[in-house]
Amino acid sequence: MFMRIMEPFTRTEDKKMKKLIALLLAVCCAAGCMMLAACKTDDNTDEKTFTVATNTPFDPFEYIGTDGLAYGIDMEIAAGFAASKGYKLVIRDIDFKSILANVASGYADIGMAGMTISDERLVTNDFTETYYTASQKLIVLATDTAFDGCTDAASVEAVLKTLTKEDVLAFQNGTTGNWYVEGDADWEFEGFANATAKGYESAQQAVMDMVNGNVRGVVVDDAPASMLAKAQNGKVKVIDIALTSEEYAFALQKGNDTLKADFNAYLASIKADGTLDAIIAKYFGGEGTKVGYPVSDN
Repeated sequence: MFMRIMEPFTRTEDKKMKKLIALLLAVCCAAGCMMLAACKTDDNTDEKTFTVATNTPFDPFEYIGTDGLAYGIDMEIAAGFAASKGYKLVIRDIDFKSILANVASGYADIGMAGMTISDERLVTNDFTETYYTASQKLIVLATDTAFDGCTDAASVEAVLKTLTKEDVLAFQNGTTGNWYVEGDADWEFEGFANATAKGYESAQQAVMDMVNGNVRGVVVDDAPASMLAKAQNGKVKVIDIALTSEEYAFALQKGNDTLKADFNAYLASIKADGTLDAIIAKYFGGEGTKVGYPVSDN
């Protein structure tokens, strides 16, 4: 890890300030355009709605099935909470980078997309209690033997530091993988300036580009990494070493203390009675029937 250099407007500080300004502007813009209330009432049914902003594909947490319905761990948690409160579930599948702004503006009640809490995100949003522990892992081509002798994160990073600008390290934009590859002082990620960093709208796109010969490695959360590798039928492999340790939580509008308390109480209850473990087992072990939910077209 590296020490943060304390001097006015260093490149790190400038980058951080630009990210914060961009995020705040996005929130203000969304608020000005939408101005919709959270947990509002559906005018057609007089039924209160619970609106989820998510981003697919991020299997097994959220993805669209062949039937066009939204599946995943997060979606089943959302549906359970909505049912417990008598709310109508509304799912909006949007760009990952827009989720926090949508929630902050009240256009959506909650953001569910495999998110970790960071100081930057806490500027604009509150978060629920955590519900899942994750890590970043590296996906490479099945024929890549450079990482075969690695036994821990330090040894993987040592190999990554030998890459050159001809080697592309990919990630999904706006994720922990993004910050891990490019470097981020708040997360104490040094980054890999020796390689070429490239962001994609989804990790799935990044892996496809790797299969096509344009990317050396993809850094993504461990659970989606396994699903992405499985979908490629042996063309890629996951280096099974945790590069980070982080916990997922759900994003909320700042000051929405009632929803925060209600949702945290629901999370505590499904952790205690085994419901959360059962949901996770569906998507990691195939134990039980997965349930899909309609996706809103607006």
